[in-house]
Amino acid sequence: MFKTVYIQKNQRGLVFKQGDIVQVLAAGEHRLFDWGNKLTVEILPLEQEISSPKLIEALHYAPAAVQAALVCMETDANQLALGWFDGKLTEVFAAKQRIYYWKDATQRRYELVDTRMAKMSDAVLALFDRKTMQQRHVKGLDQVLVFEVAEGYFGLVSQGQQLLDVLAKGRYGYYQSQQGISIEVLAISEPVRQADDMNKIRQALQVAAPELVQSIQLIETQAQQVGLRFVDQVLVEVIAPNQRLYLVQQQAAVRVDLIDVTEAKMSAEVLAYFNAGVLQQQKVQGLDQILVTDILADHVGVVKTNGQVTELLGAGRVGYFTAIDRVQVEILDLRMQELEVSGQEILTKDKVTLRVNLTANWQYLDVMQAYAKQANPSRYVYVVLQFALREVIGTRTLDELLENKQQLDSLLKARVEIMLQDMGVAVLHLGVKDLILPGDMRTILSQVVEAQKAAEANVVRRREETAATRSLLNTAKVMEDNPVALRLKELETLEKMAERIDRISVFGGLDQVLNGLIKIETPQQSSTR
Repeated sequence: MFKTVYIQKNQRGLVFKQGDIVQVLAAGEHRLFDWGNKLTVEILPLEQEISSPKLIEALHYAPAAVQAALVCMETDANQLALGWFDGKLTEVFAAKQRIYYWKDATQRRYELVDTRMAKMSDAVLALFDRKTMQQRHVKGLDQVLVFEVAEGYFGLVSQGQQLLDVLAKGRYGYYQSQQGISIEVLAISEPVRQADDMNKIRQALQVAAPELVQSIQLIETQAQQVGLRFVDQVLVEVIAPNQRLYLVQQQAAVRVDLIDVTEAKMSAEVLAYFNAGVLQQQKVQGLDQILVTDILADHVGVVKTNGQVTELLGAGRVGYFTAIDRVQVEILDLRMQELEVSGQEILTKDKVTLRVNLTANWQYLDVMQAYAKQANPSRYVYVVLQFALREVIGTRTLDELLENKQQLDSLLKARVEIMLQDMGVAVLHLGVKDLILPGDMRTILSQVVEAQKAAEANVVRRREETAATRSLLNTAKVMEDNPVALRLKELETLEKMAERIDRISVFGGLDQVLNGLIKIETPQQSSTR
């Protein structure tokens, strides 16, 4: 029947009965009479505003006694609210919001700001210092816009199509609750491409920097011209032909040099502006309007203008303007080069498919002659090698190709020399690296070779057997006519037998061993018996 609720010092409680707020509980212990268990209590931090839409709606219809404990702060369409806690800005509340906070919340305070003047006052701007904007500890910073205009820049503040303000160097803030506010920061040294933009900037400069209005220049490049724009003697842009731009800067800092590009090749003075550092850093605008290349030793550069070969360059650095004519420089190596023709599937005269790999060394003899005959000489050399390979292999059988590989290389080289005659290039060396048979053909060829080698081995074996038999017969004839030779053979046989015996016991003397152990009779002795 009774409900006990304890509220701490830094808290307050709202008592709800069937969804309506009926009482505020201060710090301490409270015993509430709750017949039918219809009461609920929501405990809230004292130093935190009430911004929940559900609670705000309930407080709007709460009894006067309840509302007396709270302060209602409401922002209209032209207001923002700034909230502080413990002396620090913590939140920016948008327009058209209702916020409740406790009257006895001593560490929290709020302030309404009029945003009909979109620009912040210096006092309000000071609240949004660099640290606050960078750390973003404050909630609702999307309601404000704070920015800086650096030296050499100016800012344009517009609402829709209307220019509201022109800003010189400094720090500024605007309320984002004003719809259509846009900020544009422009560099004074940057060129302006559109006349409409120039008119807007001219009006802005009348307010921000009237002394610069007199230094506005109109720069035009003709159809046969490009412009080089310098800022403080540093090249920053290559301006294409047929361009109009306005420069908002004094002559001492910015200049544009107009260059006639009827002759596409750069002079040495202009080429010096485009050193390796400038090209690598890619900080210069409009580099697509130029072509700069370095030609190394043992190389030449073939210059093609609109697809036609126009010049041959030696080693060195060269530059061209590509705004009018399409200029290309192809770097060629004059040294001997290696070319691989790999994986060529070719059918021989006897219908055997071979995979052939060819290596060749070739070199330019006359570059201009080569390009006069062919648009891509290196590609042409490859095609010639390919055709010669197919022609030589396709007119010969597999046996002819395998019989003499050196002859194959000679035939190929002779054919290639004929096809490259008067082409400005020469193939110095070439050779077939691999003749690869298909799997089934390799098996058949292996069997043929195996049979041939087996037959050769059989002939050699028979020849050796015949020689051995003839030698044995000659030995027998010698022993037949010579008893001493026969006795020596007996002793040799005895020696071989003795090598296989561990121990011999002799009875009757050594003569018994020599005469009685082995007895080979001569034919004459056999006949007398």
